[in-house]
Amino acid sequence: FNYEKRAFHEGNASESAFADVIDKIQHSFVETKPFPAIYLRDLFPVKYYEEMQRFFPLLDQMQSLGETGRVSSGAYPERLVTLFTEEHFQRLDQMQQEFWGNFAQALTSEEFVHACINKFAPWCSNRLAELRDKHNSVRVRNDALLVNDRTNYAIGPHTDLPHRLISLLFYLPKDESLRYLGTSFYKHNDPNFRCPGGPHYNFEDFNRLGSAPFLPNSLLMFVRTGASFHGVEPIKEQGIERRLLISNIRLLDHDKS
Repeated sequence: FNYEKRAFHEGNASESAFADVIDKIQHSFVETKPFPAIYLRDLFPVKYYEEMQRFFPLLDQMQSLGETGRVSSGAYPERLVTLFTEEHFQRLDQMQQEFWGNFAQALTSEEFVHACINKFAPWCSNRLAELRDKHNSVRVRNDALLVNDRTNYAIGPHTDLPHRLISLLFYLPKDESLRYLGTSFYKHNDPNFRCPGGPHYNFEDFNRLGSAPFLPNSLLMFVRTGASFHGVEPIKEQGIERRLLISNIRLLDHDKS
């Protein structure tokens, strides 16, 4: 799976659905406080969202995040994931593979990635210009994973890794009963505190400003900045399945800059 450059091709349900998403992003309002972000409801067509629910991986098809190599071994055992890789897709049945493969094609298309970057251009342009000056071009790609957060999952305030440019959280619950489990936004007790990206901090060092409602068929997307502190409050209720898809537009040459 090489998602650096993909273009739309006609006749694909995922690409048709993403064409609608692009239009919604282009006409959306960017909330600038506490950091640049967009929250959209009714993102995909109803029938397409039903397909996303139908083909979402079963628990025994997923793997603990701490077993994937993306984080320290054993970390976040309550977060089960399916990475958008050949190895993880092999755990899915044929119809699931076809659906999420087509989804990946649309998610990583030039049209969709450019729409996201262009929407947040006022807050991305400096970072992109620096890379362009050093490398004569800017290379980006998406990584993505399907996620099922279980009881006791939590992640402290953080700003995301330095190479991330834009993060997209596609909320995929079955109904509205988990609306209180959305991503929370934070401000450090020291109003001048900034983070270059990486560490996860303690909740007690931050003020929680609010959260995005964890509602079906919605999208939260935001730019990584030194103050884009976000996280998930501890999930205490039993039997929780917090389903979402996480995608990150990352800068491939960041580490070389």
